[in-house]
Amino acid sequence: MYTILDGDKNRVVDLQARTCSCKRFQLEQLPCAHAMIAIRHSKRDVYDFYFEYYNSSTWKATYVEVVYPLPHQGDWVIPNEVRDVKVLPPDIRSVSG
Repeated sequence: MYTILDGDKNRVVDLQARTCSCKRFQLEQLPCAHAMIAIRHSKRDVYDFYFEYYNSSTWKATYVEVVYPLPHQGDWVIPNEVRDVKVLPPDIRSVSG
């Protein structure tokens, strides 16, 4: 565990869990600036903390199969029962407290 001073805030970085209290490390799944400081201090390789889908081998594997482009939107055949469905955003209720 590392505590990194960021202006007037302390950020807590856990390299083993790949987390930072700023939440950016978890959200982007890339080391945030605070994690970078902790990684460098631990004398470890920053690339060991990138999640696997950022590796070039993962990107290459994504496109091993042929990706066919969609036809022009005017050429799409959409069944009426699908065309008539009205999609609405989910109901969101605020929880007080």
